[in-house]
Amino acid sequence: YAAVARGMERAAFDYVLIEDNVFVADAYGQSMDAYLRHAISVPRRDPLVVASFMLHATSHIGVVPTVSTFAYQPYLLARQLGSLDQLSGGRAGWNVVTGSSHRAWQNFGYDGMSDHDSRYDIADEFVEATFALWDSWDPDAITADRATGQFADPAKVRVSDFVGEHYATRGPLNSGPAPQGRPTMAQAGSSERGRRFAAQYADTIVVTPSNHPPQAPP
Repeated sequence: YAAVARGMERAAFDYVLIEDNVFVADAYGQSMDAYLRHAISVPRRDPLVVASFMLHATSHIGVVPTVSTFAYQPYLLARQLGSLDQLSGGRAGWNVVTGSSHRAWQNFGYDGMSDHDSRYDIADEFVEATFALWDSWDPDAITADRATGQFADPAKVRVSDFVGEHYATRGPLNSGPAPQGRPTMAQAGSSERGRRFAAQYADTIVVTPSNHPPQAPP
């Protein structure tokens, strides 16, 4: 992982995105055998842990782990990604995914995935909750004034009190402000609903290239 990140940094890439899933597949032959026997998408290490190794091994490139909204709570993820952003000097990101497998959701206590568009509706709320937490500290809230002994200006840290249909979180984050304000957001939704989600929240969008020439409008 470190060698890949260093190589991409030398090649002047802007960031490396760590793809992920959170299950062992069993689609082929209704069995896990082929996936385990031939190491197909397994093992997968936690991308937030892998990201910390990559960030430690580099000095300029961004690292964007993939994290599923159904597998976390907003406060936990906002704190983890905010901490990565702090420790890397502002080089952390988040590739937001809503899940694409019943097996993945079942690992977190669900019977299976909810329908496609509702997953994005829930993700809307999840992202808004994390944004509220990242915004709970003003960028200049930390004064670190040795003369007065003041670490942070209380007037520049606030309770977010986010309440939605699916998530609620009081805030503020106890980890302090992220250097970027909010870690860089990535998204790869290709459906109409996914594209709307990406347009609303993403700083960088992963797309599938096409060899087909653009069609002239009718």
